[in-house]
Amino acid sequence: MAGRGLPGPGRPRSGLLRRLVEPCAGWAREQGADRLLLEVHEDNAVALAAYLRLGFVETGERRPYPLGPDRDELVMALDLRPS
Repeated sequence: MAGRGLPGPGRPRSGLLRRLVEPCAGWAREQGADRLLLEVHEDNAVALAAYLRLGFVETGERRPYPLGPDRDELVMALDLRPS
C-alpha cells in the first residue's frame, strides 16, 4: 500500500505524498479526467489532513472498509479542471 510509507504523527513531512499525487493528477488531466478520486479510512486523521492540504475535498460519500465492513472509508476528490 502506498500509504504505508507516509510519515505518521510527530514525524516530519517529506513531501512524498505531493510527489506521488501531482504526477498522477497531471496524467489524469492529460487523459481528459476532470477529477481524481481516492478513498481514505475514516479514522486516518493524518491521511485526511494530508489530502486536504493537497486540495482534496470530502465528497460526502462513504463506502464500507473492505477489511472491516463495520467501518467506512471516506471518498475524497481533487478537482482537475483549470481554475
